[in-house]
Amino acid sequence: MTSATVILALFPVAPGLGAGAETNGPPAVAVTGGMISSTLLTLVVPAVCSLVENFIQRWRKQHPRSAEA
Repeated sequence: MTSATVILALFPVAPGLGAGAETNGPPAVAVTGGMISSTLLTLVVPAVCSLVENFIQRWRKQHPRSAEA
């Protein structure tokens, strides 16, 4: 929730419009990009890995390996 607040708060600053835009714009872009990437790496990637792991476990229960090998 905090990450979403920071990302949304920096969106108006990132385009670099208004007074002080040349000094505030680039850091806002960097911080926004960092917050988005860290949010994806800490929330989305583990969730996807968990879903894939559960799918593989269900697949193995439904399709057991034969003893032919």
